[in-house]
Amino acid sequence: MGGAGYTLLHDGHVRVDLFYGSADTQAQSWVDLLGGLIFLLPFLFLIGWAGFPYIFASVMNLEGSTETGGIPFVYGLKALIAVFAISLGLQAVAMIGRSLAIILNSEESS
Repeated sequence: MGGAGYTLLHDGHVRVDLFYGSADTQAQSWVDLLGGLIFLLPFLFLIGWAGFPYIFASVMNLEGSTETGGIPFVYGLKALIAVFAISLGLQAVAMIGRSLAIILNSEESS
């Protein structure tokens, strides 16, 4: 979860490629822009909205495993939800900005 933003930076996420691979750069930028705005950012908002109170309660209670010999710092693992949402959100904004720049530069060149 901590490396999701890095994976998005290097375009390593799994994608259903119907036309993306054979499309030109401007079409790929449109797919990235719309996908980020319609799917990725709302998803990350929901993860943050539902996850941050959950994480906060876990950290405030210094939650540990209920199992004998289990992981003592469960709140640290739950904090990865916040790392996921923040790092992927920042990279999504960068991807959207890059896509928008490519689209606008292509339209100015025409």
